[in-house]
Amino acid sequence: MFRYKKSVIFLVLGSLIFAIFGGGKLPYFVLCIVIFTVLISYFWTRSVVSKLTVRQKTVSDSVNVGDRAQISTMVFNGSLLPAIYVEIKNEMIKNITGKDSPGNVIYLMPFDSKRVTENFICKYRGRYNFGPVTVSISDVFGLFTWEIKVKLEGTFNVYPKVVKLSKFSTRSAQVFGTVTTKQNANEDYSSISDIRKYYPGDSLRKIHWKVSARKGLLYVKNYEMTGSAEAHVFLNLYKYDYSDIYRMDTEEKSVECAISVVYFMLREGVSTMLYANSKKQVYTGSRDLSGFKNFMEELINVKSDGEEPFEELLELRSRLISRGSTVILITCAVYDALINRIIQLKEIGFDVILVYTVINDISEKHLKIISHYDIKLYKVGLNDDVKMALEG
Repeated sequence: MFRYKKSVIFLVLGSLIFAIFGGGKLPYFVLCIVIFTVLISYFWTRSVVSKLTVRQKTVSDSVNVGDRAQISTMVFNGSLLPAIYVEIKNEMIKNITGKDSPGNVIYLMPFDSKRVTENFICKYRGRYNFGPVTVSISDVFGLFTWEIKVKLEGTFNVYPKVVKLSKFSTRSAQVFGTVTTKQNANEDYSSISDIRKYYPGDSLRKIHWKVSARKGLLYVKNYEMTGSAEAHVFLNLYKYDYSDIYRMDTEEKSVECAISVVYFMLREGVSTMLYANSKKQVYTGSRDLSGFKNFMEELINVKSDGEEPFEELLELRSRLISRGSTVILITCAVYDALINRIIQLKEIGFDVILVYTVINDISEKHLKIISHYDIKLYKVGLNDDVKMALEG
């Protein structure tokens, strides 16, 4: 794109009128100087802009939301003329941070190169192509400006933020790894997985008396789990449940909650499935942390663009889930149809947990229903710490 100041036209016309009506050598000398300056400025900047080369690189190919990243932009001037004023703006940074890049101004001698390094906090997930980098070149008088957008090769991945939860109350009638509940379902009593300290409510039959006598404290045996211990995480990405004003921030908070719960479950040895009703539906699972990378890859690009209401996703998938499994619902909207579906899940034997990424408060009517059916409710505001909210 080419821009020029309107003052250039007035300057040339003014000098021409002055020369015509003023007469004499001086007015024509001034006119020649003005025209010469304008032509030199134009062709100088045009020549330099065609000889610029731009490259980018990052310290790491991938980071997580919330991490500080660094990107370096190298600009080389292959012209015989110096580049007096070069402004560089990196559009990729705006996409990652949600803020305009302030731009950097440099000066380049002939066959000279300079590196501009920018540090920023990653706010939004995604696979980002390098650039485009907007390069603006002006002459020393600022009369002409050439602006080009340079597309670059390479990608930069921003994965969801993963919060390492130390606890998460499933309120399930199962033992998930080392998470203890009142009833010890799904245990293989022929195989001990590990030994841990006694917690109030543990069965006396599980106490390891030899170890307890040696340590002077009560220790209990954890048994290997059978394959029936399951958790199913449902992430609501139905587009009409999201407010356009807070859409991107709500997406990030919901995904952060989902991936953090998935990580906790897999770490505790729980076979975990993840479902999301985005336009490209998510359906992935794993029995342990060896498959966690698959969850990250699935969630790096998901958006709240789904066409299928959340309650319909629950109805479809719940038919294929073993009764007694833990079902964790992560949603930014709570409404009658969803509440009715949650009640049905509860009544047919699922352990239901509701994680609400707060935009508006849940109505008193819905809160009473949630309480009546003994559904564990977590509220996570857009500015809340997920670890504190989910461990509470």
